Amino acid sequence: MKTIDIITSHNVGIDYEAATVMNRGVASFLDLLVMLAYYLIVFFISLAFGLETWDFSMATVIFYILMLPVFFYSVFMEYLLKGQTVGKLAMGIRVIKLNGENATLSDYAMRWAF
Repeated sequence: MKTIDIITSHNVGIDYEAATVMNRGVASFLDLLVMLAYYLIVFFISLAFGLETWDFSMATVIFYILMLPVFFYSVFMEYLLKGQTVGKLAMGIRVIKLNGENATLSDYAMRWAF
């Protein structure tokens, strides 16, 4: 297992184990399942309210507004759960800075953008 050695400001070395490709893949799959569940909930609620009978442009705008949490899922979840999404939480991995500190919202946004 690959480890990352971080030297703190107090000259203390901390070793972190890097997550394997398999752990990252399973975490991503679990996150996709969470997003799919949200999508299905929104889809069935929109059917219950008769969204398909509305004007196409208005229904499209409402649908995209309801899909914003899926679009920004990783940014919001990593920020709220301090570097973890639901999948990462289940796999026991998290996002940290190279110096060992917790990442900031701007760090998560930069990861999401790229």
